[in-house]
Amino acid sequence: MILACVALAQRPESCASRPAQFPRVPITSVPAARDREGPGALAAGAAPQKIAWEELLAKHLDPSRWLPRPTAEELRAAKATDLLEDAERLASWKAASLPESGAGGFKQGVRLGDALAALRAGRAADVLALAKALRKAPASSDDAAAGAALAAFAEDEAEFGSDWEILAGRGRAPFWERLEGRHLVLQAMTAVLATYDDTRRGERDYAEHLRAMKSDLLDLYPVAGSYVFGDDPRGRPFAFVRTWQMNDLPWPYANIPCELRTLEHEDERGRFVTDSYSTSPDFYWLAGRDAYVPVCASSGEPAGFLLVTSFGMDVRSVPDARGDIADQMRANLRFIKRASERRR
Repeated sequence: MILACVALAQRPESCASRPAQFPRVPITSVPAARDREGPGALAAGAAPQKIAWEELLAKHLDPSRWLPRPTAEELRAAKATDLLEDAERLASWKAASLPESGAGGFKQGVRLGDALAALRAGRAADVLALAKALRKAPASSDDAAAGAALAAFAEDEAEFGSDWEILAGRGRAPFWERLEGRHLVLQAMTAVLATYDDTRRGERDYAEHLRAMKSDLLDLYPVAGSYVFGDDPRGRPFAFVRTWQMNDLPWPYANIPCELRTLEHEDERGRFVTDSYSTSPDFYWLAGRDAYVPVCASSGEPAGFLLVTSFGMDVRSVPDARGDIADQMRANLRFIKRASERRR
């Protein structure tokens, strides 16, 4: 696993200077109506409606239900690191040393963004060779970590970080202090070779998303009247949507309906993030966060993002199954990556 974050090198300004249009991206597609048990659905092509931040909080959103960031104590207890901080370090990685040959044509000083640019150009075999060289004789722990991540990215796979557990007594909102059930949070990341707006268009393709998750979901769609956008008190744009889904559970368990509330916005460091949670009574809790860390090539041109997902849930009256949650995270990351990259 990548070591804890130290002072980060500055990435080229162009990495963060491309304004996103995500609040105004229309709904791409909606699955055909069946015998739905949930609320009405938005139609394909629907655009968001303007809303004031105060109205959003009053009608739709409770930020105290967002997944908490791990404390240092929680990470120490789990012998884990914060994968988002690891990803920030990885995004600024530069190879300390490489062999003269056998590294896919890459040379010493190659950056992560150069390798992602090579993946965009169809050079997965070269990136795998680079990853192998880095893992075989790493000049530093950062080189070894970059090699492991690049091997996963070149194989179109996610890299999982260490799990951690939400602990009580950390001064969080009452919901988290009184939380029942299991409190495990999983972490994973992948590389997305597209723009943030591309990821929004991909995620708004609900029909395709349902097809990709057909082993876990029976239905998935955006709820009518819930798709809105605006600016937060800092003047930064946001988009919000409620989605309804029916989770397919094996016998003898009943299928579980779930309504997710998702805010797409910028965090305190200017990263694009999506915070989601559910208030559905079948869950003790369900919450997740996707964070997009921009990556640039040596030229300064954007090469893509590291998509870092943190997610946890605990279903009432259903046995815990960490492997099932990990499989869902892996499938969802693969969908976002592929759906986004088809639109670049």
